[in-house]
Formats: sequence, C-alpha cells, structure tokens
Amino acid sequence: MYDVDVERERRLNGGRDVAVVGLRDPEGRVLMVQTRRFPSRWQPIGGGIDPGDSGPVATLVRELGEEAGLELGADAFRQVQAGAAGR
Repeated sequence: MYDVDVERERRLNGGRDVAVVGLRDPEGRVLMVQTRRFPSRWQPIGGGIDPGDSGPVATLVRELGEEAGLELGADAFRQVQAGAAGR
C-alpha cells in the first residue's frame, strides 16, 4: 500500500536512528498518537535520536514531552532496544 507520508519520510530520513516507546497503562493499552508528519496514521510515540541526546532513553524522554506533554524519568523504561529506521 502506497502512502505519500511514509514515502516522503523514507526519502528524507531513511537511515535515521530512532527510538520508539510502547507506553502502557495498567490495563495494557498502548498510548498512540497522530502526528503532523503522518496525519492518517496512529503510531507509538518516538522519533529520531538527535545528536544532543545521550542515547535512546534520552530520546524517549524528550519525545514523550514533545508529542504527548508527558514528563517521565529515564527510570520509567523497562527495556530499550536501539535500531535504525529503513535499514
């Protein structure tokens, strides 16, 4: 399925390192967001690891604030795996 938003991001950020969080509530529901970059899709919170981020956890803390207005400390995450988008 072709998606113009996904294709644009692949062209612009195809090899970018990313961090994504599956933030669950006590009932096991995962918080999903709609962003300006992908307005037709629900997705977990996350984004590219910026040069100023000390690692994936720092990226998640920053992205939670930017995308959901949430403030969580690094100790709120149980498992972190780093990877690259589009690779």
